[in-house]
Amino acid sequence: MTNTERTSVLITGGNKGLGLEAARRLGELGWTIFLGSRDEDRGRAAAGKLAAGGANVVLVPLDVTSDESVAAAERLVREHTDRLDVLINNAGAPGRASRPRRRRPRRSTRSTTPTCTGRSGSRTPSCRCCGPRSIRGS
Repeated sequence: MTNTERTSVLITGGNKGLGLEAARRLGELGWTIFLGSRDEDRGRAAAGKLAAGGANVVLVPLDVTSDESVAAAERLVREHTDRLDVLINNAGAPGRASRPRRRRPRRSTRSTTPTCTGRSGSRTPSCRCCGPRSIRGS
């Protein structure tokens, strides 16, 4: 069976969170939803909710870390449509997490001790508290 009239989307990780919300909204627009889910039970539950809301949804068991699963998902989608218009790659894949580098605090180029002793004895020609000053004897 092919589907050439509706826009189709495969959403990986579509059984919860942002993937499920994207599926719900696109389903409301009349799109055919291919709901990719690693956990088939959760995927069935999500697909049931979407179908109850009127969406045309097909559950696609899919583990994006498995080449065999991806190939099976492709075959399943091809059984329902001759094209896939949109792919929303939302699945999380476990991997090696690395901690962000700790940044060393920047060293200030400003002195922490004041260089101005007030209007009567400023050691600099210009400072924040006294404003521009002229130096005598130059």
